[in-house]
Parts: sequence; C-alpha cells; structure tokens
Amino acid sequence: MTEIDLLRTCFFVGPMSSDAERSRMDDIAHRLLTPILAPLGYRIVLPDDPLGSANIFDAIMQHIDTADLMIADLTGDNPNVYYELAIRHSLGLPYVLISQRPPRFDISQLRAVIYDDQALNDAQTVARLTQMLHARHHEVITQGDVNNPITNFYGVPLAEVSPASGLGLGYFRNFVRWTMKDIADGACEIYIEGEPRVQISKAAYDTLKLQLWIPDRITGSFQGTINSLLVNTGRLKRATIEKLPRVVGLYALPDTTEFITLVDVPTALNAMQVAIEGRYSGVRLRVQSAEYRKLEIEEIDRFKDTIQRLIDNDQENFRVQRDVEIVRWNVDEPVGTSRSSP
Repeated sequence: MTEIDLLRTCFFVGPMSSDAERSRMDDIAHRLLTPILAPLGYRIVLPDDPLGSANIFDAIMQHIDTADLMIADLTGDNPNVYYELAIRHSLGLPYVLISQRPPRFDISQLRAVIYDDQALNDAQTVARLTQMLHARHHEVITQGDVNNPITNFYGVPLAEVSPASGLGLGYFRNFVRWTMKDIADGACEIYIEGEPRVQISKAAYDTLKLQLWIPDRITGSFQGTINSLLVNTGRLKRATIEKLPRVVGLYALPDTTEFITLVDVPTALNAMQVAIEGRYSGVRLRVQSAEYRKLEIEEIDRFKDTIQRLIDNDQENFRVQRDVEIVRWNVDEPVGTSRSSP
C-alpha cells in the first residue's frame, strides 16, 4: 500500500510536554499503531505534525473535528489529553483509549487497552488493540453509533442537541422585534380579513397588542392545524402588516371594536419534530409514546422560556416589553386564555 492509498486519518494524542514524551509517542505510533492501522488505510497524525496549522491549538482542534479516528493515550493523566478526549466525545466521533495503567476512576468504565511501552510487540496487547481498532474502524466506515458518556446522556452529539433555544432566538429577532418596530414606526397598514384595509391611527397603535400563541404540541404549529382549529372555527382571523417592501402575515383576535390584538403562532416549532425524531432515531421513539411526549413538552417549554427571557430583557424597543405577551394554548382546546409564566 502506497502513501496515496492512505485515505483516512487517525489523530493520536497523548502527553507531549518533553522531548522524552514526544519520542515515546513517536515510538508507539510507528511500532504499535501503524502496523494495525496502515492496512486499514490510515495515516497517523500527532499534534505536532508539520502539515497542520501554524497555530498548534487550531491544528489540534481541526484534527479532533475531522480525523476519522482518534486514539488517546491517557498515560500520566495529562489534562490536555482529557480535554481533547472530551471534545471528541462531544462530537460523537470514533475514538480508542490506550494507557500504561487503568484509567482514573471517573472514566474507568470506558474500555482502554493497557500496554507496556517496553514490550510494544506483546502478542496479547496487539491482539486486544487490533480487535478494538477494527471495531472502531467499522464505526468509521458505517458511520455507526459511537457511545461515550456525553452522547449517552444527551442522546446525540452536542452539536445536535435541542434546537429550541436557537429557534426561539431567531423567532424573536426576525419576527417579534421587527414586527413591533414596524408598528412603532407607523406608516404601515394593518389588514384583518373581512374588515376594511385601514391606516391605523396613532391612538390605535398605542393600544395594539401582539400575542404569541405557543401550542402545547408541535403539531399545533402546522399550517393545517392552525387553519382547521383556529382560522376555520373563527377563533382567529387572518391579518397582515404591510410596510413596503415588508409584508408580515399573521392573525388577529376577532373582536376589534375596542382595540386590535394581533396573534402569531410560531411555525418555527415545526423544526423541532424533525430534530426530536433525528435526535432519538436510534431508539425509535414513537410520536404517540410517553417518552416522545415528555421530550416534546421540554422542547416547547425551552422555546417559550427563551422568548419570554428575550422579551423581558429587550432594551431596544419599549413596546416589546409592554405590548407582547405569550399565550399557551391546548391543541385539543384551542382557545388560549392564560398568560405563560416568565
């Protein structure tokens, strides 16, 4: 096999604080790891590899993130190695542990190959390491599940954990704040279905409210559900705020005799269903199951709490704090009447 055939990368990390430790790492890489990994198509890269970034920390982060496989030598309980291992764990990527002694208590439940660096060709050590590396190689080529304490707890790599806070932040910045800015600036029309299109007076603007109706189920954010349960039943009317070139579609409460209350049901919640199903696809949660329902409630509450916090802390537009409120509504009983707690 030529070097061109070595298509995969194995990042090998371990204690390298002295010349002696660097020499030991090189020895392990070439005498113990390369004979096993080279036939599988791997090139071994160490943190001080000259092909990496000029900034060694950037190079280390890049290899942790992109290497097909990472081997961490825990000998000496080097804090840098544990830090690098934790990052790899958070990404949910394949790894192998080796050490001259059993790992310390807090990660002792993780399998590690114990070796003697004075006997790197020991048949039993090579056999155990070969078995483990071949198993991890299978995860690499099949993109199979990689178990570690972080992914076991969260169910997914941290990069795939709950999108609720990010969705809430985007919804607040891109809809709530901009809508209230349009209202505060004036010079726009509000059209409510079945009523004349009007230029709202300054007095009307001062009494206008915006309610954010957050359903207790993700399906309540689907357009079909909104139409069938809220619009077609007359509980809400379609409405628009038109301040060219920006036109915002939303809803309004039917009674506008005293003041206008605009309503939005955040369809951004749709993304949560895909996220939950993707996040827990390995355990195949049924949408009707109690486990799925628990996760659904947690995600919706996190989305709601994020928006409420942003409303309470907004300093750019006083109308956001004064005139925006969150209303929770039950999809089975669509009329939302109680304001959510901050």
